[in-house]
Amino acid sequence: MTKINENLEGLSKLQGIDITNNPISLFEQTVLSLSTIPNLIDLRISLSKHEEALLILKSIPNLHYLNGKSTKEEHVTIDIDEQEIDAISLNNEIENFNIIFNKISEKLKQYGIEEINSFTSDFQGLLNNEIEKINNCIDSSVPNYIYAANILLSKYLIYNFFNQKIISTINDKTSVNLLEDTNMLMLDVNKNLIGNFFKLL
Repeated sequence: MTKINENLEGLSKLQGIDITNNPISLFEQTVLSLSTIPNLIDLRISLSKHEEALLILKSIPNLHYLNGKSTKEEHVTIDIDEQEIDAISLNNEIENFNIIFNKISEKLKQYGIEEINSFTSDFQGLLNNEIEKINNCIDSSVPNYIYAANILLSKYLIYNFFNQKIISTINDKTSVNLLEDTNMLMLDVNKNLIGNFFKLL
């Protein structure tokens, strides 16, 4: 299914619908169509980004469940805006990850190819795991502040991984400079995390 009818008012008895894993060519048009179902309270749909979940919640305000998660979190009264989410996006950190990764890899050459391969494998595994956790937040349509906290936690875990590798393996003077680089980046992550927390108070 790539397209559904524009007007679904006739489905007045339908309260839940599952269209996950169906290719949708026009996401916004699909959401507008779904918003015409009078009593729709439970929707399951494949999401590729957080903005899509927000569009659904805005277009279908009476929705109670999105992908199995409640949309009626009454205790959440304040959230952070989309611009702040964009500012801390994990994609914005990839360049920094690559810089630190390459610096550490260069230092590991003296310890042999197996050490480099192990480091590369561990880093890729961690990065993929953190991306999957963030994508799960998108699928679950969590509030922005939870989504932001997960992004910042992922950044922290990756920089901490770099730190531990530097401390445990690289034993020369250059390790101090590398630690300074990663610690400064971790400090920025902590500042963002604390800043977002205080915006909710």
